[in-house]
Amino acid sequence: MWGVITLGIALCMLLGLPYGDAKTLLYLLCFLVFVATFCWAFTARSLARVWLTLAGGGGVMTLLGWLLGPSLN
Repeated sequence: MWGVITLGIALCMLLGLPYGDAKTLLYLLCFLVFVATFCWAFTARSLARVWLTLAGGGGVMTLLGWLLGPSLN
């Protein structure tokens, strides 16, 4: 979930939203993403697919958020 938050905050700030507002918005939206991800992971047939999706996707989104960080200054 940290990848979603990191990337979302960076994108919101690129669109002109202040950091505090972007952080609050993404924390609230991330709760819905967390619930949907939990339901999907609970019903998935392959544990390996769940781990690959969560770890790989989270890593990629976190990396993209960090790469967008310097452009926010």
